[in-house]
Amino acid sequence: MNDGKLRALAVILDHPFFIPATFTVYLALRLAVVLWVPLHQTSDELWYYNRAVALAAGQGYSENHIPTAFWPVGWPGVLGAVFRLTGPDPRAGQFVNLVCAAAIFVLVLRLGQILFADHRVGRLSVLILTVYPNQIAYLPLLSTELFYAMLVLLAVDILVSGGNSWRSLAGGAVFGLATLTKAQTLLLPAVLLAAWWAAVPRRKRRSPGLGRAVLVYAAMAAVILPWTARNYVVFHEIIPVSTNGGLALLTGNNPSAWGDYTTDDPLVAQVPRGVAEQVTADHLATSLALTWIRQHPGAALALVPKKIWRLWAPDGEGEWAYQAGSPAYAEYWVVFRALRLINQAYYIVLIGLALASLFYLARGVRMPRGEAVTGYVVILFTTVISIVSFGYSRFHFPTMPWIAMYAAWTILEAMPTGRSAAPATA
Repeated sequence: MNDGKLRALAVILDHPFFIPATFTVYLALRLAVVLWVPLHQTSDELWYYNRAVALAAGQGYSENHIPTAFWPVGWPGVLGAVFRLTGPDPRAGQFVNLVCAAAIFVLVLRLGQILFADHRVGRLSVLILTVYPNQIAYLPLLSTELFYAMLVLLAVDILVSGGNSWRSLAGGAVFGLATLTKAQTLLLPAVLLAAWWAAVPRRKRRSPGLGRAVLVYAAMAAVILPWTARNYVVFHEIIPVSTNGGLALLTGNNPSAWGDYTTDDPLVAQVPRGVAEQVTADHLATSLALTWIRQHPGAALALVPKKIWRLWAPDGEGEWAYQAGSPAYAEYWVVFRALRLINQAYYIVLIGLALASLFYLARGVRMPRGEAVTGYVVILFTTVISIVSFGYSRFHFPTMPWIAMYAAWTILEAMPTGRSAAPATA
């Protein structure tokens, strides 16, 4: 951007009507997809929908009337509670997604200002998300992504907005619900708290915050342990959250693995897929994967860059749901394809800008708060999880609000007049 464009951007971001206008467009674009593009739930989204319907009907978390814990209960549990009130209408779930999307807007707006001490960072971040095609495409899908992204943002917002005990407990409770949505989240608060402590200059460091960590994890335990107890009663084994970990590990680590998930490998085919056999299958899949990794360490190591590539290179996978479930796709496939290409270009620019933020840091430009490293931690955490299992572009969806914040910070740092000194109310 040249100086004139940067100054014009600053004027737009500072306009008193910027937030209501942007929020209106943000919601309108997402509602338009729901109202004008017919879509049937397929694949993972259909699985979550069916589990929610069973919960609403009083059948428990079950598949074909057989108790399950294959995927975490958090998202279908929320959908089930909604369906209990509304009936099993996918539009009710899409309304929940709209609420989550609205919350993401507000939280990104707040966190951009809080973490970067600049209201323009929050405003530019939500502008970036407003017109981001893949973020819009997910609104009608009854998948975990919007719900989970909202929970992580909310937990972080609670914790960085103050350090009292009640906030630690509240943030921990939200992280507990996020763990019941994606099990790997169990480790994220510990990594974040450690990173926040390490990001503080040594002369200003206090205790490592062990008391805060204890409160966060106590609240998480209060949310997670009842589900763990249910699993023990049902399966007679300690299953903290879900039983799909072994299969996720194996589909990413086998002789046919190529970075993404691989389900047609003979090693993977040994694992039974029956609902009643899920615990046995989880143990078998874990054993097969670990054995293959031990016996083929070079091949397992060679998969790492492929997994990272599959995680971060492509974007716009929301199109697949429309290809599989929208009657409009066959007639308008050129439009869908064009939007996918536009989205990919948009995504590449965002990634480039977010990476450029690291160069600013390397040149000695300091972020106002140590907690501003949160997005880097979330990005790294997501990458490590994919290295362990497999890379899939959908997994980076919850990191995009953070990438938008770093992209916004980079753009604003390039302004000839510097960033706004006036911390206007978000």
